[in-house]
Amino acid sequence: MKLHYNKHKFIEVEEVMQISSVPTGDGIDIVVKDNIKTPEDSKLIKSAILLANEKGNKNIKIIIEDSFIITSSVIGFIVKSIKIDKMNIALAVKSDDLYEMLKEMNLIDAMNVTKVAR
Repeated sequence: MKLHYNKHKFIEVEEVMQISSVPTGDGIDIVVKDNIKTPEDSKLIKSAILLANEKGNKNIKIIIEDSFIITSSVIGFIVKSIKIDKMNIALAVKSDDLYEMLKEMNLIDAMNVTKVAR
C-alpha cells in the first residue's frame, strides 16, 4: 500500500501492477512494474507473453522492475514456454531478493535470468 495525501489527510492507495510492451529490433520487451502478487497479475503477464509470441516476436524479454516475488504459475508458464513451446524468452530482474530466490531454486539457466541494475 502507498499513502496518498488528499484533502488534508493521508489515504491508502493500493498499488497496481502495470505492464507495458516496448518493441525492439528483433523482438519485444515486456516491462512489469510493481509487485506480482495476484492471480490477475499472473494472468496479465502470461497473456502479454502469448500475445507477443502470436505477433511473431522472435525474442521476448521480460523486465521485472520492482517485484521481489514472482508467482509459481508465472514461473511454470515461462519454463514451459521456453522448454516445451521453444519460445526465446529471457527474464531480467532488478530485485536482488528475486534474483537470489530464483538462484536458490536453480532457475537462473532454465528461465534465462539476468540481474540488471536498478
